[in-house]
Amino acid sequence: MPYVKGEGPSQMVADLVSADYGWLQSPNGKEEARVFKAGKNCEGYFTNQDILEQAQRSMDILEKHYTNENHVLMFDNATTPLKYGKLLKGNIQMGDATFADGSKQSLYFSEDAGPKASLFKGMAVILHEQGLI
Repeated sequence: MPYVKGEGPSQMVADLVSADYGWLQSPNGKEEARVFKAGKNCEGYFTNQDILEQAQRSMDILEKHYTNENHVLMFDNATTPLKYGKLLKGNIQMGDATFADGSKQSLYFSEDAGPKASLFKGMAVILHEQGLI
């Protein structure tokens, strides 16, 4: 799961961590998933492209150095800072999750779920529905 923390008004760090291995990196430590961005005027904030590039780098490390294990990458749906400008739209839901076998899972409670209707389920509910916890 990415760990994102602010390092001041214009610096951010994102990394992936495992309970078994610690921070995601190659065995020799020369390749790592960590991304650090710093700068003034909000250029230190992550864009969607930065997140995609980090995910690709993470998968490359796992495929190259940890091939004998199964991996599950979980990402928090936290909003990245909106300091780039005026928010034009809000409450845009993500599409359904698609698994390797082609099956899909909604990430939001259905319309008939009462007060939870249309709310994000959260990782604990999603993992429970998949039988992982």
